[in-house]
Amino acid sequence: ASLEFWTKSRLADVRPIDAMRKLSPSVAALIIGGSLDERMPPDVVRAVFAAIPAAPERKELWIREGSDHGKVWSDDPEGYLQHLRAFIERL
Repeated sequence: ASLEFWTKSRLADVRPIDAMRKLSPSVAALIIGGSLDERMPPDVVRAVFAAIPAAPERKELWIREGSDHGKVWSDDPEGYLQHLRAFIERL
């Protein structure tokens, strides 16, 4: 409630998927989520990923099994770095 008060915005109106649709088709995107995430469940993450207008070779999705919201890095730092390195090298 305090965030809504200070920003004069409703959190319910914030829709990341709408922002993704507006990205340039030349954007490169690595989307990472966790299978146990209740704030951004895997189905929502997949929909956000699908909304990115980039070519398939310019975007990647990784949903790590067993991770919660924002925990992929701490749950699997080596896997995180491997995905990031591979993505950057591919670009």
